[in-house]
Amino acid sequence: MLFYFRSFLCAFIAFAAGVLIDLDHVIDFLLQFNIKRFKEFFAIMYRTEQSRIYILMHSVEMLLLLWSAIILIPLNKHWIALAIGFTQHIALDVIFNPMKSTGYFLSYRLINSFDKEKLFKTNYNRMR
Repeated sequence: MLFYFRSFLCAFIAFAAGVLIDLDHVIDFLLQFNIKRFKEFFAIMYRTEQSRIYILMHSVEMLLLLWSAIILIPLNKHWIALAIGFTQHIALDVIFNPMKSTGYFLSYRLINSFDKEKLFKTNYNRMR
């Protein structure tokens, strides 16, 4: 990213976008669990005790909107860097996470009531 745009700011934006997208996991946690259990956030996430998976930022539709805005408006290189970081994160999640690829569509999650059992390739609780 640094060499493509010749910009430390663009490299930072792409990196930050790729990392900060995971803040939606915190929102999922807060929607389903009592704040007193916040210290157990990562344990809960890895054990997937959640019954619903919202992860609103992990959405192909949001990616399409972002890239469409970049193309149609057009937006500057900082927005492109953000979109690249966001796209890389989603692509790596699709490749390496046990969620069905269709689970990365917000519309699919909505149709399935955000039900964790319908979003994963197998029973994720048995995999741990």
